[in-house]
Amino acid sequence: MRDPSSEAADNQVFHESEAVIAFARTLSTLTPWRIVTPTLVIANVVVFVVMVASGVDAFRPVPRSLADWGANFGPMTMNGQWWRLGTCMFLHAGIVHLALNMLFLWYVGRLVERLVENFGFVVLYFVSGIAGSIASLAWHPERMSVGASGAIFGVTGGLLGFILLRRDSMPDAVFRQLRHSVLGLIVYNVLFGAAVPGIDTAAHIGGLAAGFVGGLVLSQPLSAEKAPRRWLRNAALLIIGTAGLLAAAVALPDAPRDIEQELRRFGDLEREAVKISRALVPRLQQGQVSEEEFAETLERRVIRPWIETRRTIEGLLDKPNFDRAFLARLVEYMKLREEGWQLQADGVRSQDARKIELGVEKQEAADKLARELSAR
Repeated sequence: MRDPSSEAADNQVFHESEAVIAFARTLSTLTPWRIVTPTLVIANVVVFVVMVASGVDAFRPVPRSLADWGANFGPMTMNGQWWRLGTCMFLHAGIVHLALNMLFLWYVGRLVERLVENFGFVVLYFVSGIAGSIASLAWHPERMSVGASGAIFGVTGGLLGFILLRRDSMPDAVFRQLRHSVLGLIVYNVLFGAAVPGIDTAAHIGGLAAGFVGGLVLSQPLSAEKAPRRWLRNAALLIIGTAGLLAAAVALPDAPRDIEQELRRFGDLEREAVKISRALVPRLQQGQVSEEEFAETLERRVIRPWIETRRTIEGLLDKPNFDRAFLARLVEYMKLREEGWQLQADGVRSQDARKIELGVEKQEAADKLARELSAR
């Protein structure tokens, strides 16, 4: 004779299976077409293919290439190029990065799209992704950030927020499986991001938090009777999300300086300063300018702007992700030039040959250091 407890367990499994099948049918009825997830996957792949076709490295794209295509980078984004908060979501730092994100999106996105409906999924995805981009700027504005990870973490957080309020709308077996899967994915990815250098953990956490709130807003009973009212929750998330993103963007600190841009400005200044200083010497020797005019021109047109730029470069020494050794050598070079010009100006003004000689020696030392920096 069969064990009654075994028969009861079989009946429970049977009823759970029926409930799971009925739940899947309900989702298919509520959202018949899952078009957003595959569209997002295709869009990300197409952008990557076009980038590679244009010459971007498929495995290790350089930061400049990513910046040109719309990466999230504080000195650019926070200086008016706010569109980078969204464009960075479609860029990836290599084919492996792309593949992992798209697999994750395909796995989680299709289920969440069923739960929250197509437009709700679009709002959840982009609000979470942009929130992740803003969190990245708040945490490390000098670091360049790309990838759909913030949005995908938002979708995962949205799933968690949705099911926490809708346990009464799904079978226990489905709830348990989803809860364990979502929490496992979140813990794994957070630990992975913390352990691997270069992972934008701030974007992950920002997207996850925004997505969780979005899931709470979008959560409603999974029934045909309630489906027509989905648009109210979608509109609420759109309004709340937009307001929250604007507030977060306004609260960001001032934009950091772009080291590459500052170095380009320094290069322009250096060429102009050296040109002016070297042109003044023969004019002084030929009597075209007086000693006072020589010193005043050198201080006004060369030394003062040089000091301002040197102080700017010095301010970059305490910033992360920069080559501090190179910047320190560059500051040393700038001080040698500055001291040499000031000695020459003071020497000519006071007709002190020793100061002029010391100034020339400083310039020669600066020339030597400049050659070393150029050979770097």
